[in-house]
Amino acid sequence: MSEIQTGSVSDDPGRIIYELEERLKTANATIIGQTAEIDRLRAELQQTQAWRTAATDAHSQASNMIVNQTAEIDRLNAEWQTEFTAAQQLRSEVAQLERLLDDARDNLRILEADGTAMDHHCEGQKAAFLATIKVLAGGRS
Repeated sequence: MSEIQTGSVSDDPGRIIYELEERLKTANATIIGQTAEIDRLRAELQQTQAWRTAATDAHSQASNMIVNQTAEIDRLNAEWQTEFTAAQQLRSEVAQLERLLDDARDNLRILEADGTAMDHHCEGQKAAFLATIKVLAGGRS
């Protein structure tokens, strides 16, 4: 038999084994590369999920802060409205008291004028009475 056979699979089984081993090494290297890529993608996915979780948490915290700040603004607005209403009522009461004070001053001026007029009248009456007494006392003497 000759070394080369016609119609046979190969004339060198060692070379076939070598080629198969090389293809196996290449396939293993490809699998190792793909496994590393899968691991990298899994790590990237985990990082993305962690970022997404952090972003969701941050969004939730921001939403809670907005709700709390809105409640605080509403509370302060209601407090301001109450204070504003009280201040308006005080202004109205002060204006009313000022009107009453002005009226009291006017009445006091009128009373003082009446008192002065009464004093003058009384002095006149007193003078007339004394004059009458002098006339009467002078006629008896």
